[in-house]
Amino acid sequence: MTMSCGSIFEKFTNDLDGSETEKEILIKRLQELIQVEGSQVDQDLKDRKQKLENIDESHKIKVDALKQECMMEEENLIKRQKQKRSPYRQNNLKEEIEDTERDSKT
Repeated sequence: MTMSCGSIFEKFTNDLDGSETEKEILIKRLQELIQVEGSQVDQDLKDRKQKLENIDESHKIKVDALKQECMMEEENLIKRQKQKRSPYRQNNLKEEIEDTERDSKT
């Protein structure tokens, strides 16, 4: 669309069969340009839509992987906490049993 109307007219006057006017030639050329531009816009939209779908899918995969990793870390943390508490619970349970036995003897 960088050609001036005069340039377009000069370029396409060779195609004149004598019955077309300058206006008709320009209208035909503009229609061609509009069609070409429309096709390019449609293709660009399709390409961008596909890229967006790819990005969305990639994002979903990454989010799912992060969720899985988070769940595994949480499970490991719970296991570590239980392991740390276990000796304390055993000692407390032992002490409670001893206290109960002492109280029952007295």
